[in-house]
Amino acid sequence: MKKKNYTALIVTVLLALLFAIPIYLIIINSFKTYGDIFSHSMQFPLRPTLENFANAWNRADYMKYFFNTLISTLIGLVAVVSVSALAAYKLSRTKTKLSSLLFAYFTISMLLPFEVIMLPLVSLLKDLGILNNLPALGIVQASTHIAFSIFLYHGFIKSIPQQLDEAARIDGCGEIRLFLQIIFPLLKPITATVIILNTLNFWNSFLLPLLILTKEEVKTLPLFAYSFLGQYSSNYDMQLPAVIMTGLPLVIFYLLMQKNIIKGITASSIKG
Repeated sequence: MKKKNYTALIVTVLLALLFAIPIYLIIINSFKTYGDIFSHSMQFPLRPTLENFANAWNRADYMKYFFNTLISTLIGLVAVVSVSALAAYKLSRTKTKLSSLLFAYFTISMLLPFEVIMLPLVSLLKDLGILNNLPALGIVQASTHIAFSIFLYHGFIKSIPQQLDEAARIDGCGEIRLFLQIIFPLLKPITATVIILNTLNFWNSFLLPLLILTKEEVKTLPLFAYSFLGQYSSNYDMQLPAVIMTGLPLVIFYLLMQKNIIKGITASSIKG
C-alpha cells in the first residue's frame, strides 16, 4: 500500500514539474534582455530588468486591451449564467420526451469542436454586420459554452426537492418569481463554478477574437500578447512580459476567489 502511495506521489511531482517548467521559463525570461533569452534561456536572470514590461506596456495600450477583455467576459458571463440556469431548470423539471431530447442535444453538442462551426459562424457574423463588436463577442463566446453550463446546472438542480416548487406555487408564486427568489439562490455553489470555469475560457479565448476582431481598438488581451509575433521575427523580450500581463488578472481573480472556487467545485461534485 505504501509502495503505491509513493508511486502516486512521484508521478504527481513529475507531472507538476512538467507543467511548471514552461511557466518558469516564461517568468525568468521576461526579466532578461533579448540576447540573454537565447544565450541563457534556462538560467535565472543575473541582471533582472523591468524594461521589457515597460516596453510592452508603452508599445501597446494595455488598459485598452484589458477593458475590452473585461467587457466581453462580463457580457459572456451574464449570458451564459442566465440562459443556462433557466434552461437547465426547465429541462430538469419537465418530464417529457421533448425535454429529454433537448437535454441530449445539448449534451451531444459538447462533443462538437469549435473548429467545425468556426467558418460558418464568422460568415454569419459578417452577414449580420457585427464583426469587431465586443458585446457580440461575449454573446458568441457564451453560446459556445452554454451546453456545458446547462449540463452542470441540470445535475445540481435535480438534487433540489420539487416540493419547494409546489409549495411556492400554492402560495401564488409565478414561475419567474419562483426561479429568481427560490431556486436561483440555491444554485450559488454551482453558479460560482460556472462563473469560474467560463471566466477562464472567455478571458483566455484567442481563436474566436482573432477571427472576428480585426480593428485594433476592440482587440483583447490574448491578441495583445500575439501582436508581438511577426511573420519574419518575434519580439520575445516583449511577448513574454505580455503573456504574464495577460494572465496576471486571472491569477489575482483566483487568489481573491479561492475559497469560493473550492466551495463551488466541492458542492457541485457532491450534489451532481
